[in-house]
Amino acid sequence: MQFAHEVVCEGTLAEGAKLEIEEAPLVCWCPQCEEDFESGKSMFLCPKCDTFSRDVRSGRELDLVNMEVS
Repeated sequence: MQFAHEVVCEGTLAEGAKLEIEEAPLVCWCPQCEEDFESGKSMFLCPKCDTFSRDVRSGRELDLVNMEVS
């Protein structure tokens, strides 16, 4: 995302603009334990029972929180 921002802004009025990225934790659902759990970026294993989860509940969203133009 950072690299794309720099490339897209180069040579435009937005050149030099600052992009702040705040990462949210990846939360998955364990069908075995029937609970949500926080996972690493590439691991989708429940920390309690080691069941693999394909059900990502949050952490993939992208929200534009603020933009200032001067």
